[in-house]
Amino acid sequence: MNQALATLTTYPTFLSYEERLTKTPYNVMEWFNYVSDIDEALEAIHDKIKSESKKAVAVAGRSLTDAEVLSELQSLRKCRILVAERALALLPGSYKLWMMHLKFLRDTVLPVSNQQCNRRPYKIRCSNRNKRYRQAISAFERALVRMNKFPRIWLTYLDFVVESSVECNLSTVRRIWDRCLCALPATQHELIWSGYVKWVISCVLIDGDDANLNEMALRVLRRRCQFDPSTREELADMCSPIKTSLSQTNEEKDAINSDEKKITLNQQAKLIAVDLNRPGEAAKIYQDLLNETEYMSPRGTTRHEMWQRLCELCSAYPIATRDAGVDFERIIRDALNKNDESSNFFNEVRGTLYLHLARYHTHAGLFNKVRSVYAEAISSVNTVRDFSLVFDASVRFEEGLCSALMEQMEPEELESTGAEAESKSGESDDVSSLSDLLPTTEEDSRNKTSELNWTLSRLELLLEKRPLMLNRVLLRQNPHNVGEWLKRGEMLQDSNKSNAIHALEEACKTVKSNLAVNGNPAQIWIQLARYYNDNEQIENAKETYQRGLKYKFHHLDNLATVHASSIDYLLELEEWDEALSAARRGVGSKTKLSHSVRAWITLLDLEEALGTIQTTKASYNQCLDSGMATLQICVNFTDFLWDKKCFEETFTVFERALDLFPQPEKRKHIWDVYLSKFNERYIAPFEASNETVESAKLERLRELYERSVTILPAKLSGELFLRYAKLEEKHGLMQRALNVYERLCIAAPTSKEKFQAYQLYIFVASRGLGKVKTRPIYEAAIAALEDKEAAQMCIQYAGLETDLGELQRARALWVYGAQMADPRRDVDYWKSWHSFEVENGNEETFREMLRVKRGVAAAFSTVNYNAAEMGAGVDEPKTLTDEEAFNMITQREGIKAANTSVGGFVSGTKRKAQEANLDTLERQAAKLREATNGTVSRGAVTADEGEIDLDEDEGDSETEVEPTVGSNVENITTREVPAAVFGGLQKEASTGIGDNASENKMGALERLRAAAAANK
Repeated sequence: MNQALATLTTYPTFLSYEERLTKTPYNVMEWFNYVSDIDEALEAIHDKIKSESKKAVAVAGRSLTDAEVLSELQSLRKCRILVAERALALLPGSYKLWMMHLKFLRDTVLPVSNQQCNRRPYKIRCSNRNKRYRQAISAFERALVRMNKFPRIWLTYLDFVVESSVECNLSTVRRIWDRCLCALPATQHELIWSGYVKWVISCVLIDGDDANLNEMALRVLRRRCQFDPSTREELADMCSPIKTSLSQTNEEKDAINSDEKKITLNQQAKLIAVDLNRPGEAAKIYQDLLNETEYMSPRGTTRHEMWQRLCELCSAYPIATRDAGVDFERIIRDALNKNDESSNFFNEVRGTLYLHLARYHTHAGLFNKVRSVYAEAISSVNTVRDFSLVFDASVRFEEGLCSALMEQMEPEELESTGAEAESKSGESDDVSSLSDLLPTTEEDSRNKTSELNWTLSRLELLLEKRPLMLNRVLLRQNPHNVGEWLKRGEMLQDSNKSNAIHALEEACKTVKSNLAVNGNPAQIWIQLARYYNDNEQIENAKETYQRGLKYKFHHLDNLATVHASSIDYLLELEEWDEALSAARRGVGSKTKLSHSVRAWITLLDLEEALGTIQTTKASYNQCLDSGMATLQICVNFTDFLWDKKCFEETFTVFERALDLFPQPEKRKHIWDVYLSKFNERYIAPFEASNETVESAKLERLRELYERSVTILPAKLSGELFLRYAKLEEKHGLMQRALNVYERLCIAAPTSKEKFQAYQLYIFVASRGLGKVKTRPIYEAAIAALEDKEAAQMCIQYAGLETDLGELQRARALWVYGAQMADPRRDVDYWKSWHSFEVENGNEETFREMLRVKRGVAAAFSTVNYNAAEMGAGVDEPKTLTDEEAFNMITQREGIKAANTSVGGFVSGTKRKAQEANLDTLERQAAKLREATNGTVSRGAVTADEGEIDLDEDEGDSETEVEPTVGSNVENITTREVPAAVFGGLQKEASTGIGDNASENKMGALERLRAAAAANK
């Protein structure tokens, strides 16, 4: 100590500290600064040595040469320890002084990297027997006498002990960790346990084959779980031989002790999971965790995953888990039988739980229990998915057992059994190791052949019964599935008829009609009766039908199906009277079947085949009175009465049917049959013999027709009108027939049907009264029809007038119909008018037609048509007024429109009622003729030129506006009308028929009148 003090006095700075501390020895900051200055002096000496400079260095007020640096370094290091010990002796409760002193001692012992060596040269490498190491240990122990409640000192001490040498005594280090936990309060244990577990894991990774080391690690981790229960899941993962994460690699092991990589505690636990190899401990922990309903995994593990891990551990290690106190079979049974809120979860994994239980018994060598588990699973699962899992696992088990038995048998024994070994490449791990679990004693090996045969038989039976097992699963899933019950009966019928009967009897007791799906529940009863009949149990079949009739069906039609089938069965047995009696009983007044149409049809068919006329009539009348009769039943009743020559009764049934069915369509059918039967009975015989029909019968038939066309709507009465009209044509008056046709035209619902009716009306009228009498009909048709049909009727009317020689009336009709014929759509109308003018008109009338056509086109230019009417897609046009359309036409043709009123121009709107009078139109045509006749004369045309040369293009390019009727016309040249226009009338005119014939150009009507007067 004297030598150290002498060294310190050589430094002025240190000497000043000694002087001050002599006066105030308990000044903590003075001692702290004193020690810090010594550390700075050591740093300066270290920098001098590192720089290798020959200059002197100033340290604590003293200049040191190169020769003094190394000696002073050793001296100051000893002085530094001595000063710290003096300070701690005076101030043993100072945390700052202790931490500074302990870190200095630690740094002089621990091996460091090259960077640390370059920064602090006073560190040296030493073993656990080194004097400095023991000096540091002693200092730590002395510090903990007073500083044992400071966790930082404990952690520094433990880091020093752990990192000082890897060959240190593990028990000594473990005891230090335990002393630390005992000394510190529980609130600070969390700071200690992380380092404690990390040290344990590093030890196990270095030497994981040491059983004592694994036991020590397991106990440490158990103690940690007592402190922090949330780490139990990590302990279970460490103890489980089955990895739940990625495989462990050497790089990850090296990363545990690496400063460059930081691995969390969870990652370390994953690395060590296989090394502890305590499946029983892991299973017990998972069991405890699952028993805690409110447990929430800090790692985010779900209860389903924990259940899966528990099942995998127990099924793979049955003995270890049983020794650990985990009754896996009881756990699975309780889970399968749960009825609380968690039962839905277990029902979803029911098949998987059975598989784990079977694997548990398989690894335990209890093969009979394995079969029992598979059989129980197949008989209890409710989904096809679970059934497929269990059935496939059962087949693999039997196949693996057969393979294991064949492996242990001698070749001679194997040949005697006739079995062939199959490839085991696709077998699972569970069945591939069955040969190791089979008994190998001499006594048991004698029965290997019989055991192999039994196993093969069980496997064949299992595969054979798969459809039935699957069918049973579907029925458990929905016991009211009618189709599956019927399918089950068919499958059992092939093997054992009694089993099929038992299956359908069970179905009759199980299926509820209101819940039945995939079929008609009545088919179950019918099929059951057929099985009884096939098994020659006739009475049981009849009894089955009777029970089926008492069954509460949800739909009446199902009951009617059973009833009809029972009657068909009695007919097959040729029990005619009993079948008829059963049908009559079925529709009794107090039975449900009295409201079934099918039951009534069955009874009526049997009555017609087996009953008398009176009973059949009574049954039909009873059906009509009950209101259950259909249209077909009424028609069948009338056919039956007609065949039995009961004609008036037949007509009475028709009248009742008309009152029974108010629907127009059904009444239409009844009237058709009714009138046909009446005509066949009372009218047809007179027609065949060419005799006169009785007036009473004819009036009765007229009354029926009047009723039918009055009651039925217009859309359904057209055919009856035609039949009525033909009746009047044959046996009545023509005027009556025409009246019927007129009523038909009025009653027709659409314009197209009206047009057809008017055509028929006109044809009959012209045939009976002559063509002249059809003019009022044409006029009425034109007034009643729509534009399109009215234009066609105008064409026909104009053709009639042309045939009669009334060309002016025909031309007036053409002008009148033009207002309804759009040149863009009704091309045929304008072609027909063109042909008429070429054959019968002159140049002026032809030009008049063209002007009317232009006017109509301008009027219709404001009308829009859709793409379907025009035949192509068109854009939506703008709407034009009549004035705008006329201006557009005049501008296009270069006509100066002095007056927009042109003779013959017809409005494009719908004609008015007063304009339909053809006499008014004839007067207008006469005025038009007076304005245009003889006003144009460009040259004489001889009569022998053969034809009139009319150029439509020339007429279309007229630039002059035709003057209106009554306007003054000046400076207009005239030309004579061609003689070919007048035909034979020209000759009569040349002979002087009529007064001033050459000056007055008369129309057709005037010429005919003049000719008639001349003949007189």
